[in-house]
Amino acid sequence: MTITLHNLDGEPSLTFPAGTSAADAAVRAAGHEPNGYFWEGLVEFAWPDLAERLDFDSEGDMFCALGSPKDLARLKDVLEPVIVSPDAVSGIVARAAAEGFEFDDRRRLRHRGAQRVTNGSVRCGVARWRVPSAGWCSILSREDLARSASISWA
Repeated sequence: MTITLHNLDGEPSLTFPAGTSAADAAVRAAGHEPNGYFWEGLVEFAWPDLAERLDFDSEGDMFCALGSPKDLARLKDVLEPVIVSPDAVSGIVARAAAEGFEFDDRRRLRHRGAQRVTNGSVRCGVARWRVPSAGWCSILSREDLARSASISWA
């Protein structure tokens, strides 16, 4: 598995395909899905100081972190040996469970603020927007939401 550092249009990021790691069996054995959201949680638990300086934009099939080149290089250094080691992942997951940390690998949006949408609209502060179907809606910024094709302002 390859962890890749990118710098597209001046925005540094780090990505790797989720679900293709040598440690995936250990992730599943612990009752989790080895998707991008799981790996976000693992980074947040194992390296919280580093995670605080990063933004995440993972998907089900991809882990993605955004941040400074220095922080992303550090993340690559600490994460690369872990994603290929079932024992390392099992150890981190066991410590997380012992400390009550909950991985959010079944749904996204935990740290950006999420609301369950049941009636097709969400209110956050003074902003209100419509979501085409029920599900989870990320509470980001008005600018981020305006860029989304699936969300329109009410």
